[in-house]
Amino acid sequence: MYEATGGIKYVGLVETETCKALDQGVPFATLIDALEKEFDKQGSSLPPAKLTKLKEYTGFVVGSSVAIACPQHKDKIKS
Repeated sequence: MYEATGGIKYVGLVETETCKALDQGVPFATLIDALEKEFDKQGSSLPPAKLTKLKEYTGFVVGSSVAIACPQHKDKIKS
């Protein structure tokens, strides 16, 4: 998935946008819901299995981004 999403550019974008949203007070659940809706909009262009993998990968990247780039928000992640 790393290569399929554009590698470090995607990771950097997710990291920046996640931390920015959390810094602005957006609840973590709202952030994840917005990502889900965005993926669902694009879902018709992706096979269901690939869409599921993309969602899982992005969840991992979001969690990692919080832990590394904005650890002050780690308490907002619920497993």
